[in-house]
Amino acid sequence: MKNAEGFQAAYRDKTVFRYETLADLAKAYDIPLKALQQQVDEYNKIVAGTQKDPFAKPLDVKQPLKAPFYAMRLTPKLHYCMGGIAVNPRSEVLSTTTLAPIPGLYAAGEVTGGVHGMDRLGGCSSVDCMAFGLEAGRNAAAYLKAQGN
Repeated sequence: MKNAEGFQAAYRDKTVFRYETLADLAKAYDIPLKALQQQVDEYNKIVAGTQKDPFAKPLDVKQPLKAPFYAMRLTPKLHYCMGGIAVNPRSEVLSTTTLAPIPGLYAAGEVTGGVHGMDRLGGCSSVDCMAFGLEAGRNAAAYLKAQGN
């Protein structure tokens, strides 16, 4: 924790909380202490090698859970939206009725759809924005120049 700036920021901004005991953690999140203690004890036995992991999950670091405990409440949120405005390789927006480029209209980034197909790899939206943003900018400038502007 001491060398992780992102964690420090989350702790400072009160999105991560520190609890000195498991009882404090259970109380803060309204978790039955007995059940939570049982799960922590079971996990600690698994990482110690004295109990078999029922899920056979590989662990890179086998570190027992012990106080202090850090926790945060997670909420669902939109990570990336597939779909959107159709564009061609020049970043020109395509008409939904004719599928022809709409003169002078360009789009890039997460507003566009079809760039990845049915799915995408995490972290790709930055590349979308840069590559198609550059393409859209170049083509928009060329379009304006051709129009005499």
